Amino acid sequence: MNTNGSVKAENDKRDMHRSFYAHVMGGHLTDLSVNIKRWRESKGFSTSEANFAEKIALCHSELSEALEAHRNGVMSGPDGVPQELAGTIIRVLDLASALGIDIEDAIASEMAKNELRPHKHGKRY
Repeated sequence: MNTNGSVKAENDKRDMHRSFYAHVMGGHLTDLSVNIKRWRESKGFSTSEANFAEKIALCHSELSEALEAHRNGVMSGPDGVPQELAGTIIRVLDLASALGIDIEDAIASEMAKNELRPHKHGKRY
């Protein structure tokens, strides 16, 4: 197969995977991100390009809190790993919504790209 044919086949395969992931998500993450944005606004907070770095740092802080909870064996409760991971997802979805990012499309695209990568992306770990 020539290069153009293999590129087309790879693109077709990526599109197939992307459609699958978009179907599985079914609009739920997009709806959730819009609701999170509304909730955040009702609490008087703002998210925009102007405070992008702050919001990324807050996403990172939630992940750091999840790491600390795990290190301390806190697997439940208000400061447990599940709550900290949920906080991360809430912050990421809020940021995506505020920036007008279709997070489901972005996830479907990223998952489709990852489907075509080799096992462990060709690395040992």
